[in-house]
Order: sequence, then structure tokens, then C-alpha cells
Amino acid sequence: MLFRSDIAKDLGLIAVSNVVILSIYFLVSDIMDIKTLNDTIPVSIKKKNFVDINLKAVNAGIKFYNENLK
Repeated sequence: MLFRSDIAKDLGLIAVSNVVILSIYFLVSDIMDIKTLNDTIPVSIKKKNFVDINLKAVNAGIKFYNENLK
């Protein structure tokens, strides 16, 4: 099974591993809708290239959840 850091490495930036795990946590715990995370990223991150990679990290977390935890 992949770990969040492996997923982040595959995306090209290990620093987004926290976003991967946060998105998985949102889905597992149902603490907040994942759409909220997707909506928050563009307004809280100023550099476009970091917005894109973080949104990809959310999608990777969703994919991991759907394939392994759902």
C-alpha cells in the first residue's frame, strides 16, 4: 500500500504530503466536505503553481481513499 509521502513524491513535491493526508482525513472522518478543501486552496495559496500541485494532491488523496479505504 502506498503511503502519503509516496503519493506526494509521485506528484513531484514531497511537501504536499500533508494535503494528501488531510484530504484522506476529511473523507474518512467526514469532518468537513472535501469541496471545502478544494475551495480553500486557491484563496489561501498565492502562487499558481503551488495551487495546482495542492489541488492535484487533494485529488490523489481522494483517489487513494476510493481505491483503498472506501
